[in-house]
Amino acid sequence: MKHSITISKVTAVLIAVIFFMSSDLSAQYHIRTYDLRCNQNSGHDNARSIIHNFEGGNTIAGFSYAAGCGIGVYDWMFLQVQPSGFHIFARLYGTHGDDRCNSVIQTRQDSTSYLAGFMQEGQNFLRKATFLNVDRAGGIKNGRMINDTVTSIYNENCIDSSYRTANAGWKDVYPTATSKKLEKIIVTNYSPAGAWNWGFVYNTMSGPFNLINSHDEAQTMCYQKSDDSYGVASRTNIQSRKLNVWDIMVTKLANNGAVIWNKIYAFNITSTQPYPNTEPRKIIPMSDGGFVVVGFTNRYVAGQNDIIVFRVNAAGNLMWSYCYGNTAFNDIGQSIVLDGSTLVLTGSMNRTGQPTDAFMMKIPVTGGAAVWTRLWNRNNNTNESGYDIIRSNNSSAPGYSVAGDASVNVQDAFLWRSNSNGFIPGGLCNDSFFVQNIQNQHIVKDIAMKLRKIKDKPFTPVFENPSVVNILRCFESDSFESENTGDNNLNTEVTEITEFKLNQNYPNPFNPVTKISYDIPVSSEVNIKIFNSAGKEVMTLVNGSMGAGRYEAVFNGSALSSGIYYYRITVRGEGTEFTDVKKMILVK
Repeated sequence: MKHSITISKVTAVLIAVIFFMSSDLSAQYHIRTYDLRCNQNSGHDNARSIIHNFEGGNTIAGFSYAAGCGIGVYDWMFLQVQPSGFHIFARLYGTHGDDRCNSVIQTRQDSTSYLAGFMQEGQNFLRKATFLNVDRAGGIKNGRMINDTVTSIYNENCIDSSYRTANAGWKDVYPTATSKKLEKIIVTNYSPAGAWNWGFVYNTMSGPFNLINSHDEAQTMCYQKSDDSYGVASRTNIQSRKLNVWDIMVTKLANNGAVIWNKIYAFNITSTQPYPNTEPRKIIPMSDGGFVVVGFTNRYVAGQNDIIVFRVNAAGNLMWSYCYGNTAFNDIGQSIVLDGSTLVLTGSMNRTGQPTDAFMMKIPVTGGAAVWTRLWNRNNNTNESGYDIIRSNNSSAPGYSVAGDASVNVQDAFLWRSNSNGFIPGGLCNDSFFVQNIQNQHIVKDIAMKLRKIKDKPFTPVFENPSVVNILRCFESDSFESENTGDNNLNTEVTEITEFKLNQNYPNPFNPVTKISYDIPVSSEVNIKIFNSAGKEVMTLVNGSMGAGRYEAVFNGSALSSGIYYYRITVRGEGTEFTDVKKMILVK
């Protein structure tokens, strides 16, 4: 069955459409919270990772718990967001256990996303390091899990210039049948097609044969383009020899998993002081082949954490190290991004006994005093923590995007978009804040490593489609946006969806982004393709399994020329088949 529409070419209509689109794309500065719901129950939503996706918006990943109606205790959360901050859809993936996603990346190979974390498997609900490859509609393409009988976790993944994906974390190791378990670093690597390339456990050694009885847990990793290597930052108790008292260890790996170097960066302390706890949270590559690491430490005041940032060169030699914080504050660094000659951090700050605030802080790439620090401090009765930060990819609205958690509706994920100075122009929820800095002295030690191969296996979790309520918390004074409940973006109340339907895209004509909504009354395989006027396929927009609900896909035609295009939906389910075609016009 085919449908067509008559398009008015009145100039005023085109101007109105272009104005709408440019307004939507430029309304960049705001804070929004996202409440995932099932059966109208608010979820306990935790954002841990954010990226710019190739559709022009953001992808946020983490985990969510919806009492009484989720898949398990916690489920992986996959949230797609438009440039304006409105959500497109959310997906939950998981088992009946406690499943947590810690990282998301997207590949240019086919625009699919890779998520990494852990899921619980089997009757004992053992945590297993897991990664998923999902398409742009959230459909599962491939899933892999570490094949072992012990606990394992992925904390971060990254992608290299050849579209290989790597995952870093840790797994339990028992050196002998009678010894206590140790946690040791794991890194795995997959081809663009999702095939296993290599995977290793990295055992720290005191010599060629002596395994160190330390706990080593990889917290973060990155790809170093300058020499096709990986940087892995871990917490280790090799130096402290105490449980839960850590130092930072950085490992540089070749693209085949071999160790290039491995070093511990420990504080030089006197024997009369308690050994400080210091942990990494994010590592990023630098153009010289080295890395910058951010985390936190209680080096200077027992019971109070300060942010720690340090930089190493391509050989792992320490270039500088600084702590940032104030007396009587607990300050945690969670993520960092390079922006020209500066570094921008996010995390959380709170005065003892007071609610926690998410922050952004800019420092020089050479270390030293902060250029500025901003807090989300609009409501002193809520707790907010930033967990990941990226630079804006919109040249007309430069700045930063932070994803994290806010204690609203139990707990919601949030997206904080600021300008290059860390402000939301006209907003009332950004406070400037002074932070002291201290230069650190470290002992740097080389630690040998021995590799042992590990294996994986296929794994496919259950998935669900929660509804989403997103609320504008702070915004530009001249923004046209208002609060949005999300009812037009995704509605999984199946009783309201009684037939298959493909709606006309909006806006139409468009430049270069438009939205296509459609209804699915029963669980089905859904495919939406885009064709040019000659009938040649130019893109697969949606391809995957979907539950009953109302959905919205975003089509970005920035790589296409002006003209008439068609979009076709094909739905196949048990005893069901539905096809429809509609026309749209791209005007540049």
